[in-house]
Amino acid sequence: MSEQLRSTQDEAELRWLLKEQVLLAGVEAAADGLASILKLSEFPEGKQIYAEGEPYHRTLYLLLKGKVDLYWKGNRIASIERRQFFGEFPLLDISARYSVTVQVSESAYIATVDWTDFARLADRYPRVWRNLASELASRLRSSRPLAPSAKPSEDPKSVQEAIVRLAWSLPTTLRVVVGVLVALCVAAYFVWSSLSEADRAMLTGSQPKSHAPPSASAASN
Repeated sequence: MSEQLRSTQDEAELRWLLKEQVLLAGVEAAADGLASILKLSEFPEGKQIYAEGEPYHRTLYLLLKGKVDLYWKGNRIASIERRQFFGEFPLLDISARYSVTVQVSESAYIATVDWTDFARLADRYPRVWRNLASELASRLRSSRPLAPSAKPSEDPKSVQEAIVRLAWSLPTTLRVVVGVLVALCVAAYFVWSSLSEADRAMLTGSQPKSHAPPSASAASN
């Protein structure tokens, strides 16, 4: 990877840039935690971050400065600017390969964090999961039909490609509705996963599992 920025990027500015990220909106404490586990790199214009078909890196990318373009089947399908993130889709299928190519279109500062470390952080601050789901829903709402030459293959090779293929075939209004529902389900799953057993029991009205020691009679046997 390119030049590390720790020696040149002031810590205060780094935290300010992180707090601007849509993923961390309203969760300043999460920005402080993320600053201690991420890696910072500078990428020049034209640099490819990852390519369509490559194995997933298990890495989340946060764009602090600059701009990147997304390409699918050689066609530019979207652009991502500062405050945004990318590399999240393979979370749905960790064995998948990237379904798009990401290339820097304006010199960029990018923070990278391992998905496992990010998940631990988001479990501590569930609003981060909600921000993630909200942003994914927003992207689906604003998505546009792909160029004819960029149609997904008839034989999808991964969950990612199957989802893209299905979304591409839906009318715009239905795609928006489905996207919002999927995002809400993802958010609910992550929030539920971050709850303690006691909190889950309180929400469902059930009794938490007891871990009482064995009785004296059982111990004597």
